[in-house]
Amino acid sequence: MEDKGLNHLKKQQLYLLNNERVLSETNDSAMYAPINISENPEYYQVQLFAAGRVREQFSVKLNGQTLKISCRSTTLNNLDQGLILLFQEQKDSAFERIIHLEKPIVNNRVFASFENGILTVILQIQQPGKEYEQHIPVS
Repeated sequence: MEDKGLNHLKKQQLYLLNNERVLSETNDSAMYAPINISENPEYYQVQLFAAGRVREQFSVKLNGQTLKISCRSTTLNNLDQGLILLFQEQKDSAFERIIHLEKPIVNNRVFASFENGILTVILQIQQPGKEYEQHIPVS
């Protein structure tokens, strides 16, 4: 007889593996950009893989515990004169990824960078009972 706790854990793992919408959502566009989500006790790290894109195409927004990453379309079909595109796997359409994070985030401690085709977003996890200082510039 299998342990009920272990059986419940297996069911949860199968649910997570078979239901991508638990962690993230994609829109219905033809472009799909894979992501990795990792965490430690201090922060989440989200990496989105988007070869052939440039930093200026991206928009990163945080609303509560929901991270939204959008990318505007680009033109990848810059072929040399005389060449005809026969086959294309790398789509050049716009896309959006929405990631629902389990733990609350410190809003003013979110950082994003784009290097070598990888967008990396670091989101600091709010620790219970800890106060966070926010620098407010005077204009």
